[in-house]
Amino acid sequence: MNYSTIKHGLIGAIALVAPVLFASNALAQDVTFDTTATAASPTVVAGGSVSGEVGTEVCNTGEVDATGITVETSWPVPLPTDTAQCGWFYNTPLSGFADVVVDAVAGTVTFVDADLLAGECLTVGPFICPGPSAPAGEVIVVTGTVTGADQPLLGTLTDSDEFEIVRESDLNMTKSGAPDPVVAGTNLTYTFNIENVGPSDAAATTVVDTLPVGTSYVSDTSSFGCTVDSPNPGQVECLVGIVADGGTPSFELVVAVEPSVLDSEVLNNTSTVFSDSTDPNGSDNLAPAVTDVVAVADLSIVKTADPDPVGLGTQLTYSIEVDNNGPSDAQSVVTVDTLPDFGEPGVSHVASMPGACAEAPINTITCNWGTLAAGFNTIFDIVVDVPSEPFALGNWNNSVTISSTTTDPTPGNDSSVVGSQVVAGTAAEGTAILVIQKFFTDFNNVTPITLNLQCTNGQPNQSSVTVSPTDPLQIGGPLGMYEVAFVIDNI
Repeated sequence: MNYSTIKHGLIGAIALVAPVLFASNALAQDVTFDTTATAASPTVVAGGSVSGEVGTEVCNTGEVDATGITVETSWPVPLPTDTAQCGWFYNTPLSGFADVVVDAVAGTVTFVDADLLAGECLTVGPFICPGPSAPAGEVIVVTGTVTGADQPLLGTLTDSDEFEIVRESDLNMTKSGAPDPVVAGTNLTYTFNIENVGPSDAAATTVVDTLPVGTSYVSDTSSFGCTVDSPNPGQVECLVGIVADGGTPSFELVVAVEPSVLDSEVLNNTSTVFSDSTDPNGSDNLAPAVTDVVAVADLSIVKTADPDPVGLGTQLTYSIEVDNNGPSDAQSVVTVDTLPDFGEPGVSHVASMPGACAEAPINTITCNWGTLAAGFNTIFDIVVDVPSEPFALGNWNNSVTISSTTTDPTPGNDSSVVGSQVVAGTAAEGTAILVIQKFFTDFNNVTPITLNLQCTNGQPNQSSVTVSPTDPLQIGGPLGMYEVAFVIDNI
């Protein structure tokens, strides 16, 4: 008994499916055909440089030559989007053939009236050319038919096979971060550059970016936007969409660097790009970026004194306001307040101060505040006792400074000086106390002494001075020092 099968599929395939066998009576030439259906590589790559050769192969495995063989390969019309029949192929048997007929409209390529010597094989079929945007997953069914005009008992042998259009997109990506170095407490912009080397368009292209510790998402310029993974806020997914073969899209991702990130730290960012297509080279899909961090904190300090003027034997409160204007947190912050000695060196005049402060040396208050966050503001007081002795009278200056191990871009506001006037008695608002001290040297004086007082208004914008009691004033008493107070209003 003679057996015949049909072979078709992607030429050059090596894997075989089980033969489809057809029984026939003995042929006039006693020829045996062995035609095997094959789909060893059932895919064709969209945009591939080598088009899919999809055909039918017929072999004469008998001992007698055969004539009048017709082999036809057909495909569906129309083909999927961006897919065409872009030529045809065949092999030439030793015995030659009569005609090759290509009907692209009907979707057929036919060898007509071919002769097959014993042991020869005949292959014929179309080039199927899916373009870069041909839809992945589309299936094309190819049918092979063999008839024998000179072998009427052969009849017509038919078999079908199918192959699928697939996409292969070689994506690669590079990434950079700017500025570098970046200041803690400011924004850092990552720029992503994507390239599709092809051969297929890359659909649903997506970039997944793992943000460095100490940063958070701010904005992006991706075509379809980026989303933050809610369970994992350190991961951002950006949908780029379709990247055509040869396409080079780019976008930016802006992140905020937290003010608490320390100086000299390094931000390591990793990203990966992928699409719905198979990527033949995944090694260039990862893109790292390394950015250095610097910390900069604009500290400022301002000092005031209350009351001013202050009376002998009373307390004076220094109020100190500290600000960290950022943008970074300030590390190891220290304030140093140099108090006046009020004419009494070596004696401490500190009445109270914050717990973070210590007096060393005498009348020098050093406060260690540790880390002050960007935007921090506080006011603290240092209270001092003003001596009651006359040597404390006069004007006294107090200075305070602030420093940190973090770089300060504007050191001009890191110190403050305030002056205070010490006067005798207790000063009420709007009233000055004038104390006159008189030493008597006339040991024989027993009569009252008349003091002629003259008061000068040293304030340039005041108009009146009232002295009570009136001038002249008589003072009488024993020999010694007398102290008379005059209330002078409106100074």
